[in-house]
Amino acid sequence: LPGDDTVRFEVVDAPGRIILRRAPDFFRTGDHVIRLDAAGLASGVYFARLTTGSGLLATARWVLVR
Repeated sequence: LPGDDTVRFEVVDAPGRIILRRAPDFFRTGDHVIRLDAAGLASGVYFARLTTGSGLLATARWVLVR
C-alpha cells in the first residue's frame, strides 16, 4: 500500500458472485499478505479484488484446478 488506508478484500467467481468478503481492515503503508483457504472452492476462474478507502482498486485473476 502506498499509504495507511482501510482495505476491503473480496473473492468473486466468474459469473460475479461474491464468494468471500473480508470486513474492511486498517493497514499501514507497505506490503501485506492475505491468505485464502480454497478448500471449499470448486475448480474454476476467480477474481481477487482489493479496494481501499482512498479509491485504489486492484484485481487479480486466478484459476483453481483440482
